[in-house]
Amino acid sequence: MKKLRILLCFLCLAVALENLAAEERQGADAVVIKKDSQELKGELIAVRKDSIVLMDHSSKTDLSANISEIRSIRIAKNSKDICVTIGSLLGGTAGAIGGYYAGWQTRKGAILGGAIGVLAGIGIGLWVNSQIEKWETFNFEGKSPEAIKTILDKLRTKARVRDFQ
Repeated sequence: MKKLRILLCFLCLAVALENLAAEERQGADAVVIKKDSQELKGELIAVRKDSIVLMDHSSKTDLSANISEIRSIRIAKNSKDICVTIGSLLGGTAGAIGGYYAGWQTRKGAILGGAIGVLAGIGIGLWVNSQIEKWETFNFEGKSPEAIKTILDKLRTKARVRDFQ
C-alpha cells in the first residue's frame, strides 16, 4: 500500500509539472508557398474565407496571403505534449521505483528518485519530439472550390483562432 501511495504521488507530480509547462494556445507552425514561389513562415493565426493569416516568429508581425495566390501550405505536426507527458510519467515511475530500491529505501529516496526521473523523462520526451516532428502538406493548385473549403476547414482546426470566419 505504501508503494502505491508513492507511485500516485509521482503521477500527480508529473501531471502538475505538465500543467506548469503548458502555454497559452498557439497555432501550428506553417509555411505558405505562394504561386510566385514566395514563402511566408510563421504561426498559423487564423484561416479566413479568402485568406490565411500568419504571425512571423521573429518580427511578431502579421503576414497574410489570399487563397487565390497560394500554391501549398505546410503545417508542422507536433507531438510534444504526448511525448513529454509519457516521458515524465515513465521517468517519474522508474525514478520512484529505482530511488526506493537503490539503497535509499525511504520515502525521501523515492521522492528524490521520482523527481530526478520526471526531469529526465521530460528531457527525453522533448528530444523524442524533436526527432519525429513532421510536416503535412496541403496543395491548393488545381483543386475545386469544394476541395479548397475542406482544406481550409482542416487548417482552421490548427490555427490559434479556430472560429474566425
